[in-house]
Amino acid sequence: MKRFIPLFLVVLFFLPVLNWGQTNYYSAGNDDVTLTSSWWTNTNGTGTNPSDFTTADRVFNVQNGHLMTASTTWTVSGNNSKVVIKTGGLITSGAFNHDIILDMESTGKWVQGASSYLNLTFGSLNSNSTFEYQHSSASFRATLTYPNLIVNNSSSINPGNTSLTVNGTLTINSGSEFRGTNTGTPTHTIGGDIIIESGGTWTTSNGAGTPTYNISGTVTNNGTISAPSANGTSTLNFSGSDSKTVTWGTKTGNDHNINIATGKTISSADNFTIEVGTFTVAGTLNCGIFLISGAGTFTLSSGATLGIGSADGITSSGSTGNIQTTTRNFDTAAKYTYNGS
Repeated sequence: MKRFIPLFLVVLFFLPVLNWGQTNYYSAGNDDVTLTSSWWTNTNGTGTNPSDFTTADRVFNVQNGHLMTASTTWTVSGNNSKVVIKTGGLITSGAFNHDIILDMESTGKWVQGASSYLNLTFGSLNSNSTFEYQHSSASFRATLTYPNLIVNNSSSINPGNTSLTVNGTLTINSGSEFRGTNTGTPTHTIGGDIIIESGGTWTTSNGAGTPTYNISGTVTNNGTISAPSANGTSTLNFSGSDSKTVTWGTKTGNDHNINIATGKTISSADNFTIEVGTFTVAGTLNCGIFLISGAGTFTLSSGATLGIGSADGITSSGSTGNIQTTTRNFDTAAKYTYNGS
């Protein structure tokens, strides 16, 4: 009896040995990312070092707890090669514009210290990773989609006319500023909260710009919200299906349009003044003991809910009750909940 070896087995036997995967290198400590001696094939700092950063299919992993820096520009140019900041890892860019593809896992962090990062390409970014901006005067790349974004170290970032997306929380630290556009009508999407630390400033619009902010989370203002002039009203849309408490804090200027979307519950933690714009509630607003006042317009839409904590309730005019704006529209098909003394 003759035995036949299938043709595909013969072909497979004579194929050369191929490397189908990527080679992983791991950080060994708080080292310089630009040195090949900082990277090893084993996670415990043993094995072999890469010969260069230009070979294809190499992944450079910053491990948990390793805080790495750069002494010069770092280029990882190999085809299908990239840098991954693992959970708990960190890279500080220094004053350099690195040319890499960057992935970040949960709690991974990149600290940008250079005035430019035009050569930095975002790959896969976990929503709980963080990009921290740490340069006092530099061009800001609003075209990128950020996970959590921190404005730090006296930085002042301005997305200009480009719509910005932050999937997580936008944090503005002391001495720093997020400055909205001075022209145009961009829409900025904040998937989490906006946190303004003491000494930080959120200038919602700079000049005649009329940006819109879609905020899924809340606003906690321990610094300053700087509102635009009358020719540059900003719109703040609170959307989503969760409940949040907003701390308005110190505001300079009062030209905002505030919208609370259907399904969203906002509770005030302090008073709010609106002089030129509108405050529209389609979801739920719990005022507690706090007031909404000013020369602007308050509108409670059909199907919306107003939580009233003032002993004076609400009135159609005058300076008593929770709502004290010049113009007040209370829909008869809205819900009114009295929750106070």
